[in-house]
Amino acid sequence: METSNSFSISFPSLFVPDADKQTELYHKQFVQAITNRSILSGYTDRYALMNECVNFYLGLQSGDEYQFLQTAEDGEVLPAKWADYNKIAVKVDLLIGELIQRNYKIDVKAYNKEAQSRKMDKRNELLINMRFQPIADILEQMHGLPLQSDEGFTPSSENELDVYMNKTYKDRAEIVMRAMLKWLRKYDNWDYERMSCFRDLLIMGAAFMRHEVIDGVPKMTRVDPRAMIFDSHCIDDFLSDSTIWGEIVYMPLKDVTKRYNITEEELKSAYNAYQAFLTNQQSFATTSVDANDFGFIDRSSRLRIFKQEAGELRVLVVKGFWQDFKTLSHKYSEDKYNGIHVKKMSNGANGDNVKQNLIQIWRTGTLIGGKFMRDWGEMDNQGRDIDPNMMAKSDPPYTACIPNFMNGAIISKVQRLRPMQNLKNIAMYQLQVMMARAKGKGFVYDVSQLPKGWDVHTAMKYLSIAGIAFINSAVEGAGQYNQFKEIDMTLSGAVEQYINISMLMDREMDAISGVNEARQGLIQSSSQAVGVTNSALLQSSLSTAMYYDIFSKFFTRSINRQAKLGKIAWAGKERFAPILGDAGIDFLKEDIELDLNDYNVFIEEVPPVIADQQLFYQMVMTALQQNSISFPSALKLLMEKDVDEGMQDLELEFNREKAQAQEQQQNQMDQQSQLMQQAQSKQELDRQALQVDAQLKQMKEHSGLEKVLMQGKLDLKQSLIGFKEQLALKRIELEIAKQKNKEKFEKRPLK
Repeated sequence: METSNSFSISFPSLFVPDADKQTELYHKQFVQAITNRSILSGYTDRYALMNECVNFYLGLQSGDEYQFLQTAEDGEVLPAKWADYNKIAVKVDLLIGELIQRNYKIDVKAYNKEAQSRKMDKRNELLINMRFQPIADILEQMHGLPLQSDEGFTPSSENELDVYMNKTYKDRAEIVMRAMLKWLRKYDNWDYERMSCFRDLLIMGAAFMRHEVIDGVPKMTRVDPRAMIFDSHCIDDFLSDSTIWGEIVYMPLKDVTKRYNITEEELKSAYNAYQAFLTNQQSFATTSVDANDFGFIDRSSRLRIFKQEAGELRVLVVKGFWQDFKTLSHKYSEDKYNGIHVKKMSNGANGDNVKQNLIQIWRTGTLIGGKFMRDWGEMDNQGRDIDPNMMAKSDPPYTACIPNFMNGAIISKVQRLRPMQNLKNIAMYQLQVMMARAKGKGFVYDVSQLPKGWDVHTAMKYLSIAGIAFINSAVEGAGQYNQFKEIDMTLSGAVEQYINISMLMDREMDAISGVNEARQGLIQSSSQAVGVTNSALLQSSLSTAMYYDIFSKFFTRSINRQAKLGKIAWAGKERFAPILGDAGIDFLKEDIELDLNDYNVFIEEVPPVIADQQLFYQMVMTALQQNSISFPSALKLLMEKDVDEGMQDLELEFNREKAQAQEQQQNQMDQQSQLMQQAQSKQELDRQALQVDAQLKQMKEHSGLEKVLMQGKLDLKQSLIGFKEQLALKRIELEIAKQKNKEKFEKRPLK
């Protein structure tokens, strides 16, 4: 270890036996080396620059660097107050607002071999059903029995089948994973984390997400870029090849004692040792223990192991992660069923059929106060792919995005706007000075011309009351002419120049930020052509398109990382029952191998929410006007805030109303059929009655049994009266049944 003012600590070797890595000292040295390397790579300067950009966005810069403009030559303060005319926050807030309006949807695709095999089996099943459908229809017409179930989807052509498989079909594992991610979106408040990261991207030039599993649930959290340490020699904007990660934070002593199980006495002892270390800087360290504990912090940096902040003592906590490799030994043998049996062996095992597999892992350790190590060892919940070609690779616990990350520099939108904002503030400060100096018009009065017996106050009184200045030309030394000189102390032409400078800075900030006046809704003239405004809006959108695109890729990578952690968390799937809802309970009962699939998660940005909601409202009103849905159903749909859920409810309500109309139409057809049958029965009875009358008349003529015939005719008429009464009762029953069906469908609630 060097003893100069600027020193470096080398990393421990990664090529030592695995047993030598299972020590606290090994992890402590690695965390110290990560911190030291980050400090030497400009961590403290980067922190100061990012912090200054945050102050510019918030309007908290004091203007101390321009103190020379605010004082006169004798040290007196000029009659003006330094103020920040913040144009940066307006532009940043507008870009953030546009991101909020860009809603997004989550789509999940399983891409491993087993999932693709299940997908092909489903396609073949639907293809067989499609080809057998014509034969099934013929047999159904012949025998009256359906040969295929009406449930599910049966395509009419192979083109329709391909469209269904590509856009509609979902494997059960895909459905469960998508439901889990949608639940995590609300549970972890991803929308806020997304907005916060984009704000960091614009203000500080970088965005970071931490991915971990807490209490069995995947969690994604935004990390302040000022606290992050990473490899500054990465090749892309996502730091995908960074082999070191970490966070540097200061925590109050009480929080440290609760979080890391360290007593307050131990922390105070470390504080005293650190103070002793600082008092002997010439020899670099007072003891060997102090050098090992505190020497990894470069003395030229702004970092301190302990510091007072907001009247409270805080301790430095460094959480480090680094990439390592591990060798796994497996013995492959054939069992009695001619199958391949794989047995895990101890590291370094040799022999026949023993293979050595090198895999990538991540190690971690948390260093508190330079002395105490906690949570060290192999990192928990390391996301991996199931694909054998990718299984050896493990994902780090962070995702990052730094636009235009070249030469290790981080340049944000706010940093680009800072010089123009400073010049604008200077111009407006000088404008205040000019306004303070403006006293109206005045003139020079020669006191030798005062009338006899007058003093200056008397002359000022008459000048103020009468507007006349008196002189006495007989006084010795007085001239023979009026020597009054007019002085113009009104606002000078310099005011207009400062205003022009301020307007010039506004135009420069518009050009650099890409947020011009047209994008802010400001139109210079009512006669400005529509094409000019549209052209300005297009150019403004193109200048910021890169930021939206790269941030969308970053957010997609973050959601994919959550999907991998979701596979690990699926081991306790019973806790995910509320996620899937009632429809997903069957999935939980089945053996869904969620952790044995690989997933690609795609983030699809949809049109702005306002335009999407307006389109949804128009569709609801159109359906209401066409009587496709009822008024109560339309009212409930218009109250829906989530457009996706509203579209599903609208489709369900439309299908429900359609089914209700079909059922009512079928009931009417059945009633008409019954009435026709009853009319035919009545006609048949009337015909039979006429035949009976004719027969009775013949019998009366031949037998003379008139009395008997009259009695038979009365009995027949009585039967006809009874039939008519039954027919009337049947009609009443049909009307009652029709009314009950109508009330039942009207009272059915929406989903």
